[in-house]
Amino acid sequence: SGFGADAVARLVKNLAKRLGDGFKMVFISAGHADLMRRYNATRRQHPLGYEMDLDAAVRADMERMTDVETLADIVIDSSGLAPADLRRSLLDALHLDPAPPMPVHILSFSYRHGLPETADQIIDMRFAKNPHWDDGLRDLTGLDAKVAAFLEKDDAAQDVLGQFKAMLSVMFARMKIDGRPHLTLAFGCTGGKHRSVWAAAHMAKWIEAEGYPVRLEHRELAKIAD
Repeated sequence: SGFGADAVARLVKNLAKRLGDGFKMVFISAGHADLMRRYNATRRQHPLGYEMDLDAAVRADMERMTDVETLADIVIDSSGLAPADLRRSLLDALHLDPAPPMPVHILSFSYRHGLPETADQIIDMRFAKNPHWDDGLRDLTGLDAKVAAFLEKDDAAQDVLGQFKAMLSVMFARMKIDGRPHLTLAFGCTGGKHRSVWAAAHMAKWIEAEGYPVRLEHRELAKIAD
């Protein structure tokens, strides 16, 4: 800390005058053991490290910052907190929304052409009844109403997607708190034309209804279109 409490006090008063009631000072503290561990883990040089060893530097810094802490509107002890927990504590203290809705990328693909490298989760739809073996559906895709009607009658497919929705509801709530920037879900089947396409489109509609922006991509259908 290369500044003193007097300089901080002047800065705080200046900002409070300019910004009014919207200004708050947050002081994030940590215990001696936590600070020592962080400096050792990052191998960063303490600003006072040229004058004394790390233990003495941390203790001197903590003593010096005591006056600064008294100026704060909000004090958060970060000892033992993971980054996500510290973020949550800070947002709660400031009464801020954790994050805008998380963008979700939904992808359908064929196992024949490899797994998508960017997927966070892959859902295998090869267990579902295959429209490929129906002569009236073979040349259609999972975007066609007849294929959708066929798969919607598959109890197993409906059960799996229903359970996946329940799991996502729990995950999304936690991801929002943690501030996850994005999520990619991939649905695969043998050819990437029927079951995976239908499941991806079905889940995209549900996720959008839950309030998340969705980008839907059908990898194999795009190749056919090209």
